[in-house]
Amino acid sequence: MMNILLVSQMDLRSTTGVATYYRALKQELEAAGHYAEVITPEHTPKWVSILLKMIRRSRLVFRSDYAALYISELVYFVSVYFAVRKVRKKRPWDVIHGQDPSSSCAARKAVRGKIPVLTTCHYNDTPVEERRLKYKLSAKQLGKVTNWFRFLFSRLDTLIFVSEYIHNKSVYLLPPEVKYQVIPNGVRFYDKTKINETPALFTIVNTGTLEDRKNQALLIEAAVHLKAKGHLFRIQFLGEGPARKKLEQMVKESGLENQIEFKGHVSGILDIYRKADLYVHTSLNESWGLCVTEAFSVGLPVLAVANGGIPEQFPPTKDGLLRPEINAEELAAQINICYNFNIRKQLQQVQYAYASARFSSDHMLKETLKCYEGLLLNV
Repeated sequence: MMNILLVSQMDLRSTTGVATYYRALKQELEAAGHYAEVITPEHTPKWVSILLKMIRRSRLVFRSDYAALYISELVYFVSVYFAVRKVRKKRPWDVIHGQDPSSSCAARKAVRGKIPVLTTCHYNDTPVEERRLKYKLSAKQLGKVTNWFRFLFSRLDTLIFVSEYIHNKSVYLLPPEVKYQVIPNGVRFYDKTKINETPALFTIVNTGTLEDRKNQALLIEAAVHLKAKGHLFRIQFLGEGPARKKLEQMVKESGLENQIEFKGHVSGILDIYRKADLYVHTSLNESWGLCVTEAFSVGLPVLAVANGGIPEQFPPTKDGLLRPEINAEELAAQINICYNFNIRKQLQQVQYAYASARFSSDHMLKETLKCYEGLLLNV
């Protein structure tokens, strides 16, 4: 039995792919007879949290994006450092498994390098690109951020990437000698859902944070074309986010209030998938796209735009994979094709067979345990 300390910046009550990953990994590790505990900034000692809250407020004084970024990185690093220090003697930890370079380096420092650290790189494109999109940075400031992450990566021994796409994007930040492995996100697979041959109301599902990057607007625009052709359908958006009001306004202006609903955060998402007829994923960028894998896990046919790591989930025949440049009218046409029962049945069979053989939680656990064992051999 191994004692694994999982370190994440995400609240595990969150519905994000990262939080789902760590909930699932903890569950699978414990089912395999290991002890696993997830530490987040919420576990930071109270006195440290109070101090960090005061530091966060200092962003209002500096009023610059670079200062805000600097303070955010400092708060994240320090909170993880003290959260790990708080539990470092709780058990004889064998491995620390961090969410990203920052959390792993903070955890490593907290245990003074005495426990091997593994890092899964959970980010979109690269951590530098994420910050470039979030903050207004000059070229010089962006260079400093790049050097910071090169330094962090240089302190890490072993990395896991959830897709080849993310590894390839990150190469310029990595030291040449770094050890890495690609281990796709895994989920539990269930019996295939029975496809409804003639649904009275064709139900389409899209899951994710409501934000520009997820590109839900494309599906709303496609709905305009579907309605114009007289199709009966319902689109359910599962998730919350900063773009909700803008998307709701778009739905209202398009006269689609009776066809589109925003369900917010929901529980029992797989049950919703089982009752749906088609999953459509429109994201402009994904490191992996766990909600697509979850749709596969119950046999819900999927159409997905081929951005980021999404194509790695699809079979070589690319059944259900859409070109990145697809427009709303073309997407509507692809959805229209899926009204055909035989097309949806074919998608289900091919996608389920391919995904279940490669992206199960059992496979993810097996490969992750190999990484843990490899680290322990080098201690």
